[in-house]
Amino acid sequence: MTRKAKSAPSKTRSASAAPTQPPISLVLIDDNRLLREGLAAMIHAQPGFRVLAASADVEEALAKVREATPDVVLLDFGLADHDSLALTASVHAEVPSARVIVMGLLALQEDVADYVRAGASGFIMLDASFEEFFETIRAVADGAEVLPGPSPTPFSPRSFATRPSRARPASWNRCASPTGSGRSSRSSARG
Repeated sequence: MTRKAKSAPSKTRSASAAPTQPPISLVLIDDNRLLREGLAAMIHAQPGFRVLAASADVEEALAKVREATPDVVLLDFGLADHDSLALTASVHAEVPSARVIVMGLLALQEDVADYVRAGASGFIMLDASFEEFFETIRAVADGAEVLPGPSPTPFSPRSFATRPSRARPASWNRCASPTGSGRSSRSSARG
């Protein structure tokens, strides 16, 4: 992962944060119940974090984001019934202080660039460790941008500004597979 600090980070938070420091507040949007509940339990067990809502219902989660203005919104890249890219843009436009982290993505630089343009501040890859998961949340809550590291796809930071956006059907959320098949994460999971 590559971190890029913002010019004016918010309050500093670390793994050894002072007990009087407010916890990092989160809203989790994921349509996989097992993953959503498991992540919420894992986050809840860590000191310095507070899950405000964990939902598969996008409208319910957006209402909670508007109402509670969390520090971080954890968003599943492969929502089955919603366009995660459009949802990232909506959260960023409606609650700019809520920093969006996109989860479950394999680093196709084209997708990363689209999400950065839409307002994402960080990414948690499919192969992230628990330590990387929590480091990413802390860094993004502190104002950093956490971008995926190198991938097989050539990429230049200038491509963020110059690559044109492409409209995609809401049901077509690509991810790269190690074999380069380009199958969706759902079809890859089925084998």
